Amino acid sequence: MLGAFLNAFTNMLFIIVPIFIIIGIGIMVRRLRWLDNAGITTRQASTFLNTLVINLTLPAVVFTALARVETLEIGLLKIPLIAYVIIGISAGISYLVTKKLNYRRETAGAFIICAMCGSTAFFGYSIFDALAGEGGQGLEATQGYTALYSELGTLIPLMTASVLIASRFGEGKAFNLRDSLISIFRFAPFIWLVISLLFWRETHGEGGVPGVFRSTLDIMRGATIFLIMLSLGLTITISDILQYWKSTLLVNAIKLVVAPLLAIICGLVLKLPADQFLVVVVNSAVPCILLSISYSTQYKLDVGFASTAVFSSFFLCLLTLPIFYGLAYILQP
Repeated sequence: MLGAFLNAFTNMLFIIVPIFIIIGIGIMVRRLRWLDNAGITTRQASTFLNTLVINLTLPAVVFTALARVETLEIGLLKIPLIAYVIIGISAGISYLVTKKLNYRRETAGAFIICAMCGSTAFFGYSIFDALAGEGGQGLEATQGYTALYSELGTLIPLMTASVLIASRFGEGKAFNLRDSLISIFRFAPFIWLVISLLFWRETHGEGGVPGVFRSTLDIMRGATIFLIMLSLGLTITISDILQYWKSTLLVNAIKLVVAPLLAIICGLVLKLPADQFLVVVVNSAVPCILLSISYSTQYKLDVGFASTAVFSSFFLCLLTLPIFYGLAYILQP
């Protein structure tokens, strides 16, 4: 069992280390001021890259991922359901921590939304694409399951519950349910998730997706991880660590340790198949979502803490993510 754990730990480490190398390339580009020669700022470059990913390459990932799921059944709803449970419990624990430690209102709000949702779209797809690409038996459908966890399980509470919490704890604009729902249905990856489900029979029937269309989507899909991690490297700044080190450790303990432990418990209780079990555990163990910083800015929460919490979670997951993948690997049904 120990050998299987170490093997899985090593495999995951080799998969995520290149992701951080790309982030390092982005940091190098910023430090060498290459963008200055092009007459653009790092913020402008990052915004442009994020726009490309969200509206072009990530929808291609979602569509091709669901094309790999051969059977569409009601049992697949367990995947987003587990995500809702994890996000809800994480939010509850975070709230209790902030009350116990008497956090300022602005810091408490940032703490809660940082602990709730993870960067499933950026980490989950790339991790399972790599695992399936290595010839992982039974992992062909894991990207499709990740789409369900990310676009149904994470996006919906991110655009509703997280925004509601940010508005309640902050001093920015008030929460508007209509705007939140519109944001969900305007989100390109979610749109392509719906399209994939609506045209399930056509994409899985005789002939399936036309070869030229699939090849085009594969090329677009392949650019996703490089573009988004390069963008992260352009903007990442680790500040206020000394000021927030206790709070940072606490929020990362919830996001990177408690959440995947909850995923393991839920997956075992609901008796998920092995590949779905791996998906919920890995996607629950990914770093805090970057939108936490945007929400903190928009709703006048503690942006310094949010930035520190998010960026530290990216580096701490270098240790925690391989550990929980190893545990999921040996505990899978």
